[in-house]
Amino acid sequence: MLEKTVYCYCDFSVSDDAISNEVIDLLHAVNKEFGFKNKFIRQSPSDDKGWTGNILKAMEGLSSEDYFFIWFDDLLVEQKTLIQAVSKGLVNVGDYAYIRVTGRPPPIGEALADNYRVILGRESYQCSLVGTLWSIGYFKMLVGCSDSPWDIERKKHNRPAIGSTSRLFIRNTKIKGKDNIFHHPQPTFSCENILSSTPWFLKRLLRETLCRFPRIYHWLYSK
Repeated sequence: MLEKTVYCYCDFSVSDDAISNEVIDLLHAVNKEFGFKNKFIRQSPSDDKGWTGNILKAMEGLSSEDYFFIWFDDLLVEQKTLIQAVSKGLVNVGDYAYIRVTGRPPPIGEALADNYRVILGRESYQCSLVGTLWSIGYFKMLVGCSDSPWDIERKKHNRPAIGSTSRLFIRNTKIKGKDNIFHHPQPTFSCENILSSTPWFLKRLLRETLCRFPRIYHWLYSK
């Protein structure tokens, strides 16, 4: 039984399609498995506070000791695999303010149980957001309402943080709103989609190769 309440957060304000429905089904399964409280949001354009502003708004009135599990509206992963990954991360709730369950990117600090490691201060993408458990109080302290997801990823932790080294195969179905022809289940093969997907695929291929050598990966991407 969890001592802390965990809220499963996903922002569907700009998505309403078959992919977002699959993501909703995926996250409902996670919520049911662990008793997470639903924090799915769908803001109207007039109420939209931006990507980070919407998270902070959803956290209003909640205990700083509780946690948010953050997911994106266009990311798909095998349900069983995600549930197993989250299960291992939950063991550390209350002990760490930030817990990354996806292995993206792999940390290189002190080895812990269940293939977890401490995230070191010299690592890149320390605060990556996909599949992360954040203490609400810590998120509010570290993140500003005007920060973009990329701003957050570049921040440095000022509390002990941990991440899994076991990498989940996550399908990035969209790239800036365009179908990713390599990961979308039923992509439209338009020139626009092909042109947006190809550079992404080449960059991902490089990242995935370098992730086999985590210390080299962090040295290169922290420059």
